[in-house]
Amino acid sequence: MNILELRLEDTTVRTSTIKILRQYFPDAPIGELKKAIEANDVIFSCSAGSYDGKRSMMKIIRSLSQEGIPIKLCEQTDSKTYPLTVKELQAFIHRGRTIGKQVIKVS
Repeated sequence: MNILELRLEDTTVRTSTIKILRQYFPDAPIGELKKAIEANDVIFSCSAGSYDGKRSMMKIIRSLSQEGIPIKLCEQTDSKTYPLTVKELQAFIHRGRTIGKQVIKVS
């Protein structure tokens, strides 16, 4: 199963970054968020087949981008990791929306 991963390009812990991440992960301890940033760990991940997961990832990306915080996306497969762009993620979301509409019309 393919997994989409979101990381931050910059490993410098900023107050603005923590503030944004706390909006999406209110139960995560601040220390844990700081460690994830410093270690360049995955901040958010979801199944490539999860429409809701991809939408959530896009919301986080928009919030980070508004503050000028650079991100790095990738798709993890069983054998390899591929870089992913925000435009590709948007295309995945759009395709999921289109397929959903087609399924509703057929039903």
